[in-house]
Amino acid sequence: MNAEQLRILGVIAGLERSGSGAEVDEFSVARACEIFPAALPRHAYVNNPARGQLLRTLTALETEQAIYITKRGLWAMHLTAHGRALLAAPRAEVLKPRLTPKAAAALELPAWEAPRPETVALFPRHDRFYSTVALVVAALGAVIIFAFGQAGLSPFARQSAAAPVPSVVASPTQLTLPVLPTATAVAAAQPGATVTPPAGQTYVVANTGGDGVNLRSQPLLGDPISVLPEGTALHEIGQPVSTTGTTWLHIRTADGQEGYIQAQFAAPAP
Repeated sequence: MNAEQLRILGVIAGLERSGSGAEVDEFSVARACEIFPAALPRHAYVNNPARGQLLRTLTALETEQAIYITKRGLWAMHLTAHGRALLAAPRAEVLKPRLTPKAAAALELPAWEAPRPETVALFPRHDRFYSTVALVVAALGAVIIFAFGQAGLSPFARQSAAAPVPSVVASPTQLTLPVLPTATAVAAAQPGATVTPPAGQTYVVANTGGDGVNLRSQPLLGDPISVLPEGTALHEIGQPVSTTGTTWLHIRTADGQEGYIQAQFAAPAP
């Protein structure tokens, strides 16, 4: 055993005495021996060449049966009874050559090859977790943006964009026209006035197949005032009105009913 090995053995013993019962790992030993700067994190130590020299020293101590090593991740170790005896023995006695030729050959470890010797077990590094999460989130965001971009190019979207926007046209039943007083009504409202029906053409209800025609208060399709039988005499009291492709006649019957009928159901009186 050489002086460096004895020094490392003493550091391990000191860490065990001052620790809280947890295993002493190689990273703690490297920092305590000042092999590796204390300000640098664990992942920087894993890929540092200084680790190779420490692993060779620890392997030599394990061959000497001074420590027991758990070679998982960052090596953990315990001081053995033989190791405590070596620390308690006189320094000069401990530093005498004590290894057999076979044990000495075992200490000739291969040179350091980055990132570490193949004999060291590899375990996931926790500091990469957040980087992986960030990459996953970024990938999902890119997929969502791409999906929304492609939605505008889909056949359904193109058909929707090309489809004409239907125009809202009110049906005749939804239109409300102002009711204007007729000349007869105005004249009748004046005291002493004589109601003189305006001159107009006379018609009879026709072309209804015997069903009669609906008399309406406005030139619109809707609830009728009454049904005028076929052959009913009609007197035109206003100008024809055209709405939604239909011509309406403003008429009055012999019994005084006034309103509008469709012109197709009226024929000139004989």
